[in-house]
Amino acid sequence: MKKIYNIVGGITITLLLLLAAQGINGSIDVTKDQRHKLSENTISKLKSLDQPLRIDVFLTGDLPAQYQHFRVSIESLLNNFERYTDQLYISFINPFEEGTADSVIEEMQSYGLPPTFVAENNLSTNKETVLFPWAILNHGEQTVRVSLLKKNLGDTPEKILLQSLQQLEFQFMDGIEQITLTEKKNIAFLTSNKTSKNIVLADLIQSLQSYYDVAPFDFNADGIDRVKTLQNLNRFVLLLISNPKKSFSTDEKYILDQYQLQGGAILWLIDPLKMDESLLMNSEEGAPLEQNQLGLEDYFFNQGIRIQNGLLKDLYCAPIILARGEENNTQYLPYPWPYYPLIKTNTNAAIGKDLGNVWLRYSSPIDTLRNNLKKTVLLKSSNFTQTRTPPAIISLNEVKDEIKPSQYNEQQKIVGVLNEGQFESLFKNRIKPFTIANPIEKGKSKMLLISDGNFIENQVDKGGPLTLGFDKWSSNFYDNKAFITNSIHYLSGLDNLVELRNKNFEMQFLDPVKVEQESTYWKIFILLVPIFFLVTVRLFNHFILNKHNSY
Repeated sequence: MKKIYNIVGGITITLLLLLAAQGINGSIDVTKDQRHKLSENTISKLKSLDQPLRIDVFLTGDLPAQYQHFRVSIESLLNNFERYTDQLYISFINPFEEGTADSVIEEMQSYGLPPTFVAENNLSTNKETVLFPWAILNHGEQTVRVSLLKKNLGDTPEKILLQSLQQLEFQFMDGIEQITLTEKKNIAFLTSNKTSKNIVLADLIQSLQSYYDVAPFDFNADGIDRVKTLQNLNRFVLLLISNPKKSFSTDEKYILDQYQLQGGAILWLIDPLKMDESLLMNSEEGAPLEQNQLGLEDYFFNQGIRIQNGLLKDLYCAPIILARGEENNTQYLPYPWPYYPLIKTNTNAAIGKDLGNVWLRYSSPIDTLRNNLKKTVLLKSSNFTQTRTPPAIISLNEVKDEIKPSQYNEQQKIVGVLNEGQFESLFKNRIKPFTIANPIEKGKSKMLLISDGNFIENQVDKGGPLTLGFDKWSSNFYDNKAFITNSIHYLSGLDNLVELRNKNFEMQFLDPVKVEQESTYWKIFILLVPIFFLVTVRLFNHFILNKHNSY
C-alpha cells in the first residue's frame, strides 16, 4: 500500500509541476554570452504591438548542415518573441514545394528575394543547394523584406553565419520598426551651397523613407528672412550636408550654429580639397588638386576639429578600373588606387559594429582638438599612409608606378569622427550677423563629420541610381549604406536600432573533414550507448529484485 501511495504522490507532484510550468512565461539563458536574451528595447517593442503581425520565413526545407543550426536559431528567436506578445503569427515556408527550381527562383527574384547558392564539398559528395535566406513581415497593408544573411566582401562561410546569427534580432526588429512606425521624424538634405545632386542621393533617400519623412532644405528658400529660415530648419531633427562646393556665408553658419544648440544634429560629408575625377579620366595631364573654399574652418575649429590640407593615400585601397587597348581589343583592368582608401569601421562603436569596409574617394585626414565634447573616431585609415598637399597634379599615370610600402610611412589617419555633448556657440561674445529672439550660447547636440563628399553618393547607370556602396566598374560592394544608415539612426535618436548591433557571441563549427572521417564511429556510439545503458539498468534491477525476493 505504501508503494502505491508513493507512486500516486510522485505522479501528482509531477503533474502539478507541469501545470505550474505552463503558467510561467519565462526562461533562463545560461549561455556564457547571453545569446538568447532579448534586449529591453526589443521586449518593449513587442509588448507594444497592438495589431497582428505575420512573419513568413523562407529558410527551411532540405538545408546544408551548417544552415540547419541557423534555421533552428531563427525559430528559437521567433519563439522567444512570442513570449512577449500574442500578435505574432509565424510560419516557415519551403518555396520549392510550389514548383520547379527554375520557376521558384524566377518568382522569388521578382519579389526582390534573390537566392543564395551554397556549395557542400566533403570527402564523399559535391552538392550545391539553393537557399532563400529571407523573411517577409506583413502588418496590415504594409510589407517589409528581411535579409537573414549578413555578408561582407571576402567573408568566409563561417564568418557569414556568425555575423548573421549576431544580427538576427537586429534584422527582425529593424523590419518591425519600419512596418509599425506611425509617426516618423523629419530629416533634411541641404540642397543649396552646390551640394550633391538628387540622382546620386536617390538610393539612400529611398531607403530612409521607411524610417523618416525626408525633405530638401534650401538656405535661400525664404529669401533674406533668416529668422524664418532658422525656424523652418528647426522642424528637422537632422540635417545632412553632402559634398558642398559653395562657401557658407556668416549668416548660414549662424543658422547652423543656432540649429545645433537647439538640439538639431548635423551630418557633414565634405571634400576639403577639389579633385575633378572626370577631368582626371579625360586628360593626359591629370587633374589639379585645389582647396575647396567652404569657409568652415572656424566652425569646425570651434567644435574641436581641424581638417588637414592634404589628400590621403592608403596602401589598403580599392581598385580603379581603366581601359587598355583599342576597339575590339579593349580590356578593362583593375589597378590599385591609393586615393580610394578602404576603411575599417570602429567595431567598438555600435554604429560600425559588424560592418565590412567602407569606400572613400579623395578624402583628407582629420585632427581632433581638446575640448569638452566627447569625440568618437568612427573611421580611420590603415597604418600605411601618406599625404599629398596642394598644389599638386593627380594623374592616372601613377598606376604605372611601382607601389613601395616604405613610402607609406605615416600612421593611421582619422577620416570620420563623431562629436556629442554640450556645444558652445561660434558666435559667443561676437556680433551676431542677424537678430533672433533668445539666441543660445550653449546646447546639447551631436555632429558627425566624414572627410569625403562622395561617401553617400550612389553611382548612376542608364539614367537610374544604383545601390549605395556598389561600384559598377569593379562589381564590388562596400558597406557605406549600412554605416551611414546606422549613423543617421544614432544622430536622429533611433539609436535603439543601433544598440541591437552590440549583441556578440561565439559560434562553434564542426570540422567537416573530421566529421566525415569519424561519422561511422559516432553513429555506432550513439546507437549502442542507450542500449548498453538500458541493459545495464535492467540487469541491475533484476539482481536487486532477486536479492530482495531471496529474503
